[in-house]
Amino acid sequence: MLNGVFSQIDAACRNLPVAEKKIAGYILDHVEAVPFMSIYKLAEKVQVSSASVSRLAISLGYKNFKDLKIALARDSAPVSTSSEFYEEIKKNDSDKSIINKVFAGNVKSITDTVKNIDHEKLIEVAGNILKCERLLFFGMGSSGNIAREAAMSFFELDIQAEAYRDPYEILIQAMRTDKKTVVIGISHTGETDVTVEALKISRPLSMLSVGITNVRKSSLEKYSDICLLTTVPRRRIEVAGISSQIAQLSVISVIFFLVAAHQKNRWDIKALDTVTRAKLKRKK
Repeated sequence: MLNGVFSQIDAACRNLPVAEKKIAGYILDHVEAVPFMSIYKLAEKVQVSSASVSRLAISLGYKNFKDLKIALARDSAPVSTSSEFYEEIKKNDSDKSIINKVFAGNVKSITDTVKNIDHEKLIEVAGNILKCERLLFFGMGSSGNIAREAAMSFFELDIQAEAYRDPYEILIQAMRTDKKTVVIGISHTGETDVTVEALKISRPLSMLSVGITNVRKSSLEKYSDICLLTTVPRRRIEVAGISSQIAQLSVISVIFFLVAAHQKNRWDIKALDTVTRAKLKRKK
């Protein structure tokens, strides 16, 4: 079963150069052995240069291979004996098996996202939202639904929050951003053309451009000031859509409550409870 950093590696594979992809594949196939290898031994096993191993570590967000090994060692211990986390839902699965796969996979996606996401970046995004006059969410398809839910949530904090899901409206609003606007683009793959183009347009114009995606080194990350990475392993093809939405919503919920908690002049605990109850009631 993939855990923590291994899920991160698995999700990043599609955008890695050939040599780094070979190393990533070897790591995923030898999860218990790699944490105890030197950089030269791993390079020898994969038949690549040690520099490629270093580049992979940096690509994954670590300072060097040593830091990557620490993360690998930390997450290599199994946390569950269930093999259903990364199995696709099959035609002959029982009802109970489907229930277990979906719940387990969604929980795992959130757990891995918590481990891998940069908490300081979450705080920075919340800080900018507190200062902005306008908050825009862009997304297509299921990510558009997340954008709409996000805007409705922040609107309850008396923030001018808007969501756009139509390609034409997304691009028009991207061109209308200014230094008092925070833009958040949502795309599971990080390659949704309209969302990527919107951040490319808005980044030089806005106060802050934020990408929420599952793929490191994606086009969305390239055009974001801050990129918040969810961790939904690509092997879970059949339920990845639902899991990615839940991970995205979790990231947005964290930002929402960070913002709400710092609006001391507007909000107290009772007010936050009221907002939470309203959100839950609307979902029914």
